[in-house]
Amino acid sequence: MGELGVYIQVPFCQTKCTYCNFHTGVVSPGRFAPYAAAVCREIDNHRQLFESSGITISSLDAAKARAVDTVYLGGGNAQPS
Repeated sequence: MGELGVYIQVPFCQTKCTYCNFHTGVVSPGRFAPYAAAVCREIDNHRQLFESSGITISSLDAAKARAVDTVYLGGGNAQPS
């Protein structure tokens, strides 16, 4: 079983850095909460989402199965403290 890294983009920033080429936008904190909730729902429901697209977990080749060993959340800049 191989390892797999997952990147989840958080496309919200307090300011846009001049050097940044990520697809991000400057938005209010109120727009972040619904996005974060939707990402959590998608993660929770991934099996159902796959199956509704005709992909069943049991149909995947077990020899090619990969375990997620790293999750990186990024895309927005850090908030000043």
